[in-house]
Amino acid sequence: ASGSFSAEDGAVDCEACPAGRSQAASGQSECVVCASGSFSASAVDCEACPAGRSQPASGQSECNTVCLPGTYAPAGSASCDHCPYNTYSSSPGAAACDPCPDDLKAGLGQSYCSRCLPGEAEHIADDGLSITCLKCQNGTFSPLGLYCEVPPLGWYTPDAVQSL
Repeated sequence: ASGSFSAEDGAVDCEACPAGRSQAASGQSECVVCASGSFSASAVDCEACPAGRSQPASGQSECNTVCLPGTYAPAGSASCDHCPYNTYSSSPGAAACDPCPDDLKAGLGQSYCSRCLPGEAEHIADDGLSITCLKCQNGTFSPLGLYCEVPPLGWYTPDAVQSL
């Protein structure tokens, strides 16, 4: 029967496929290992991981990696990918990344959009009406794209970077 196998020729009884393996055909001598990005709890079929979750290993009974904010995974993914530039995901378990609203941007793998990218700082014009983005100076960093800061004591950044 499907979902079972027998390693012995002519056996009367078959064994159920273990979790993470499946067998859709009858009369088989082994079960098939579910590929990464899929799982099997039923032994009959391997199923694609649901969107927002991933499974990097093969032969698993569940897809237990929930994508973190700033990452996403379509159904059947072996890993969560970083959101591309100018997109974001603010919640865990995202199936896709959302585009940033007009006049806002996001760096790679961001969970929010802002006026400036990480590694840049907001600079308010003298008239107070406009904001431009300026790259942080060497030896400083800006993880949020708001302002540049000096690394904490004991940390070093060789150039202007987005984070430590």
